[in-house]
Amino acid sequence: MTPAQWKTLKVCAWIAAGILLWDLFLVLNGIPSDTISGASKTAALEGFVTLPLLYGIWMGHMWWYQSGKENRTWLRRIGFAAIILGSYLWWRFTDDPAASILAQRPEIAFVLGYVAGHYVWPQYEGEVGA
Repeated sequence: MTPAQWKTLKVCAWIAAGILLWDLFLVLNGIPSDTISGASKTAALEGFVTLPLLYGIWMGHMWWYQSGKENRTWLRRIGFAAIILGSYLWWRFTDDPAASILAQRPEIAFVLGYVAGHYVWPQYEGEVGA
């Protein structure tokens, strides 16, 4: 691991520790479902399922590598923006029954995001850890 990678991991660890401390504060304040996970789930169940979609895209990016070299980066970026903006607008301003199903079952949006992350925000096997 390179020194730059260690530095990145240290910054991420500090950020994660800060998030965990904030979540601990929220657990101890006595307000039910005030935690990060509680607020995220409530937001998803109320129709803002772009949040679990984003989590899924991030996980697909982090753990599902593609072979080969990056190509058509501009097209992937446009696709990524279209998925996020389109999903938000669709779930926010439609009465489509599919949007209601995804609001009731945000884990489905997460899985769809995982697949989307693999295709629109890929990491390539030969470049990971390089």
